[in-house]
Amino acid sequence: MGIQINGNTDNISAVDGGLTVSDLELNQTGVSTFHSHLHVADQIIHLGDANTKLRFPAVDTFSVETAGDERLRIKSDGKIGINTASPTYGMHLHGTTASSNAYYYAEQSTAGASAGFRLKTTGSHFSIYGATSGSALGIYDYNAGAERLTITSTGEIKQYGFTGSSDAGADDLVLGNTTGGVNRGMTIWSNSSQNGSIAFADNDSNFRGAVQYLHNGDTMRLLTAGSERVRITSAGRFLVGVSTSNTGGSYSSVVSSGAAGNNGGFQAHFSGANNGGGGSMTTINASGGGLDFWTYTGNVGASSYSRRLRIDSSGRVLVGTTDPGGGNADDLTVATSGNTGITIRSGTSNTGNIFFSDATSGAAQYAGAIEFHHSDNSLNLNVGNTAIVRIVKDSTTPAVGVGILPQAGQYNGWSVLQVGESAALTSNRTTADTNQTELSNNSYLNSNASAYKYHHADEATRYVQSHGRHTFYSAASGSADANITFSEVMKIDASGRVTKPLTPAFLAYHHGYDVNYTPNQTLPYMHTAFNTGNHYNTSNSTFTAPVAGRYLFSANANGNYSSSYSGIPRAYWKINGSNPGNAIHLRGSDATHDGLEQRSQTVIFNLAANDTVNIVVGQNQWDLFGANSFTGYLIG
Repeated sequence: MGIQINGNTDNISAVDGGLTVSDLELNQTGVSTFHSHLHVADQIIHLGDANTKLRFPAVDTFSVETAGDERLRIKSDGKIGINTASPTYGMHLHGTTASSNAYYYAEQSTAGASAGFRLKTTGSHFSIYGATSGSALGIYDYNAGAERLTITSTGEIKQYGFTGSSDAGADDLVLGNTTGGVNRGMTIWSNSSQNGSIAFADNDSNFRGAVQYLHNGDTMRLLTAGSERVRITSAGRFLVGVSTSNTGGSYSSVVSSGAAGNNGGFQAHFSGANNGGGGSMTTINASGGGLDFWTYTGNVGASSYSRRLRIDSSGRVLVGTTDPGGGNADDLTVATSGNTGITIRSGTSNTGNIFFSDATSGAAQYAGAIEFHHSDNSLNLNVGNTAIVRIVKDSTTPAVGVGILPQAGQYNGWSVLQVGESAALTSNRTTADTNQTELSNNSYLNSNASAYKYHHADEATRYVQSHGRHTFYSAASGSADANITFSEVMKIDASGRVTKPLTPAFLAYHHGYDVNYTPNQTLPYMHTAFNTGNHYNTSNSTFTAPVAGRYLFSANANGNYSSSYSGIPRAYWKINGSNPGNAIHLRGSDATHDGLEQRSQTVIFNLAANDTVNIVVGQNQWDLFGANSFTGYLIG
């Protein structure tokens, strides 16, 4: 081993091994070449500047000093310290004073992803750089060729290179992008026994509001003014103003605290700012096991409020009142101090309904019903899913049908109550002369009220009440929809007198002297004082009953009795030529000497229509003389 000087004063070469020199100072200008290892005990000092050194302060450790202070150290584990001799990270930058803050500075003449700090792992690499516009900081994904995060010059943080607009008051952190077509979100990860929170702080407190998830119990809380206001439990119960609920079961519920009355419960504010009496509010609150609905007008503190609806503890619905209706009609009560009503609004071609049900399926759901048909403005009352009463109205005529749709259009201005197919009660008053009410069977008026027609093939009747009079009509059977010719069969005038037909009545008499009337001959009463209905025939002294009924008759006969006759003369009543009974004969004295025979009797007979009544000689000869009468009339 030796030292070789190559004849060049600028070079010293060590050959055949190493060169060990103590306190070697190389002050030559030019290049010194060592063809093998150069061993330095601790430091290499810059010539003429003892404060600038390369040092080997420890085993497997390298450092750089300037101005007498260590500026860089590489430890044996590969950690690099800048301005620190004890780096704890892969690269550890340390600043000792405010003027010597530690930072990494990457400068490039143009902005972009290359002007920054680049991190690379197997298969991917990112760059932290000065963004392409403004004084922004970006994180760039080289694999995707896209910016992933931007911090703007105003401190806003925007994810995924956000290019859309955001609310001016909520743009400090923007997650997501307007493109990409994927779901976006944020996760706050906490220990299973800890809390995850989003806090809202101001310069008066650490936080004033917060959204907080309690992992121990799986509960979400909302806080205001530093206190919990809303809680959502793990069972899904929504608690307002309370943290626990006494509601059992597994179902969801809403629980709120508050004083009883209109101040308790939930409040919902609608229609503006509610200042100076210009707003409105609604309140839902619980009291006495029931639920109340309130409305307000004016300012909240000095508002006018009213309870509009209550559902009480029995499930009854009370509108405008707290007092239920009476009896079995208290499930829904509507009350006000003025006019009160319920409106059911339907389409112009649809129906409005009120159903009375005794089951939840089938026809029993409609056991009874009130139906209004808007298509024809008719009202039906249904029983057993069948319209029992129908009320209709055309342009001028209201009509009610029982068991049938009333033929209102056929009555042309008449109000009608129709029962079944045949019976109808009609009424009309346009002038005093048309003040009339009719009860008819199997008849109806045609569309212009000019003729009566048959409903179906059968007899027809009418009863007319007008101007205090009562008139009865009948008609023989006819064909359906054919014209009817009615006949007046009875009339009662305003004073109560039956003027048609007149009650059958007559008074017949005989005045004079007739002799030699023998048995079975009719005693002659050939004159009449009156003969109502002309049902007494003076030619044969016989009355014919016009209608079946009960008739009263009275007669007297004056006979001339002579002892020359073989017996006492008698006079008998005959009905249809037959004696109705031995006791039915004119009674009187039975004289045994020449003189006057006077016989009379009053009877009541039940007669059929067309029965005849007269008086005949019973036995012996009858000489009729003096004043004799025969009278009768219908009594019922």
